Amino acid sequence: MRNSALTTRAEAPALPRLADLDAEGKQKVFREAVRGRLVKEMDRQIDALSVDFNDIVKKFLAVHAQKSPETARRYANAVRKWQAWCDTQGVHPLLAEPMHADLFAKDLAGAPASVNSAISSVSSLYSTLVKWRVIAQTPFIKINRRAEAPSEHMIPSAKEIQRILEEI
Repeated sequence: MRNSALTTRAEAPALPRLADLDAEGKQKVFREAVRGRLVKEMDRQIDALSVDFNDIVKKFLAVHAQKSPETARRYANAVRKWQAWCDTQGVHPLLAEPMHADLFAKDLAGAPASVNSAISSVSSLYSTLVKWRVIAQTPFIKINRRAEAPSEHMIPSAKEIQRILEEI
């Protein structure tokens, strides 16, 4: 006996083509599509608001403190900046979108290395939240890092190379 709940692609009802619908039919399809998106968005927000962000951050920092207290301290400072920024923008940290992460990165003050470190720290938090299935995706996707000025001391001159080779 065949299971009626299982249908093949050929047995599935055909969707109407928009070109075949009148204005009222198109409006109905549009309303259904919007309703579906709104339900998904509301579910996402309810899920995010049911999680204690501070509790999750504490767990994240505890994991990193076991490996490196200095890294955990750096992460904590960056996450505090992110939370403060979210508060001023009226954005719940678990509902942040890539545009929020980009604006946060632009608003950070300091040397390029410090700014990039803060971005990487908060990005690490969100990558972990994705792994822990707290959120579906990180808002810190393709965030533009600040370019650091090239250091003239990073590449040894020809004379320095010759001196190093002579010392060997």
